[in-house]
Amino acid sequence: MVTASEADAILKSYFTIANNSNNEFESTWDEATQTMLVKGNLTLVRKTPKLPLSFSEVDGEVRLSRSGLTTLEGCPRKIKGNFLINHCSITTLKGGPETVDGYYDACNNQLVSLEGMAQDIGGQVILIKNNLPNLIGCPDWVGDDMSIVNNPLTSLEGFPSKVVAWIYVSYTPTLPLLRLLGALHVELIVDREYGGSETRAKLQQIMNDYRWIGRGRAGAWDCRQALKKAGFEGNAKW
Repeated sequence: MVTASEADAILKSYFTIANNSNNEFESTWDEATQTMLVKGNLTLVRKTPKLPLSFSEVDGEVRLSRSGLTTLEGCPRKIKGNFLINHCSITTLKGGPETVDGYYDACNNQLVSLEGMAQDIGGQVILIKNNLPNLIGCPDWVGDDMSIVNNPLTSLEGFPSKVVAWIYVSYTPTLPLLRLLGALHVELIVDREYGGSETRAKLQQIMNDYRWIGRGRAGAWDCRQALKKAGFEGNAKW
């Protein structure tokens, strides 16, 4: 059993707390649940594979970037700000927050799955440079841009039903693209080995021509045929 004074000492040793947008700056330890509630922006400043305390809620931003974390166990359930866990060594998002009011940045990790990802995210979702084969576990709604560039995706299964802004995806000749028709704005990143800007222009034109908005699911069939006709048969899949 960790006492309030012990928890406070651990907090000060591993973290800094700065004023949040409401100019709040305080922490409260609940001995019954052994969790910390923080009002302020929380930043992990020491290298550690695991959080030394468990948090219930942070009313502000949580920065755990470049900390050496290998697990999200102990993360707050609710974060009323941004959540940054980039450039660590995590392979799973299990144990992470359930709700993030701001953006969610888990780029440059070793994620092999999105299982455990927050299902309520108000801002951008950044998953660049991971090892994701698909998007199973992704929230159904994303409140801003979403970037899944530089992942070895073989499927877009789990793709959100709505991304409010742009979706950025790395192109490969075998990546099924039809799920992207439901997105408002799509930016395909095409390497030179796959034809670069010329391939990108052709694909973007086809995808834009058969956008679901105002066309219904029939657009998916028409897009499939257009992709095949243009030589992108490997992408003409759901």
